[in-house]
Amino acid sequence: MEQQHPTIVYEEGPETRRELVSSEQVETETTVGFLELLRELESQYQPPSRNTIVNSLLEEKYDSAKNKLKLLLKQAQYIALTTDGWTSTSNEGYLAVTAHFISNEWQYFSCLLSCFSYSESHTSQNLSDQLKLVVAEWEISDKVQVVITDNAANIVAAVRQSNWKHIPCFAHTLNLIVQHGIKLMRVDIIRRKVKNIVEYFHRSTQANHKLLSIQSTIKPDSVPLKLKNDVATRWNSTYYMMERVINLQEPLTVAVGLLHNPIELLSEDERNELREICKILEPFEQITVEISAGKSVTISKIIAIA
Repeated sequence: MEQQHPTIVYEEGPETRRELVSSEQVETETTVGFLELLRELESQYQPPSRNTIVNSLLEEKYDSAKNKLKLLLKQAQYIALTTDGWTSTSNEGYLAVTAHFISNEWQYFSCLLSCFSYSESHTSQNLSDQLKLVVAEWEISDKVQVVITDNAANIVAAVRQSNWKHIPCFAHTLNLIVQHGIKLMRVDIIRRKVKNIVEYFHRSTQANHKLLSIQSTIKPDSVPLKLKNDVATRWNSTYYMMERVINLQEPLTVAVGLLHNPIELLSEDERNELREICKILEPFEQITVEISAGKSVTISKIIAIA
């Protein structure tokens, strides 16, 4: 498993924003317009080269930010870790490790410690070793009280093999329940039909423009809305997709009619069923948003069963 440089992100503030060099700053080095602007502002200024930024300035900023974060972690008496698996646009798997703690000044911090290559085929022992390396690098081995992960068998086993208390992510578990319910035959039939409508308007520039134009005609004082597509890995996205189709039912009907019915819309009975499905899904969406808050502790809002 390839070790990656830890990524340092912590509670935003004026000091923090100055610490990190953004990717946009690196990219602007090669932007002709930006260089011309610099020359107009200060003709004598010579911007650093890409090599200087990548091999010197970024490393300096990284080391400075890392040392500051280590000082913060030393203040923490107890630390909770969370892991989050995700897939890049190039279909590469990664696992992020984040530390959560309260400082001596009672300020809540969430710090991304590491992000390393990961796949479902990785054994629990490999993952355990990698997690221990991350914790050791940041010198917090004796401070970790609990680790929260999704329900994947290998990461759950990895946490337990590391002798840490494990708590499954409530929002992830809730999402699995909802996904299972959506796969019920009648619900899935409605979902697929809604998805076909959404994907048609996403594929067709003409159809999408027609839908936006009709909304502007019907409600000239409102901002036209686009249809939303669901994504398997994005929580609540199926609910948002269905809800948007319900809200745009009138302009959708008009647009499809003007386009000579290129796709089948929902029948009246199906629209009623869709409204009922959304009523059932709405509380799950509200709970997921509440429990996924990023700037407050949310574990006290659930009943953890050991």
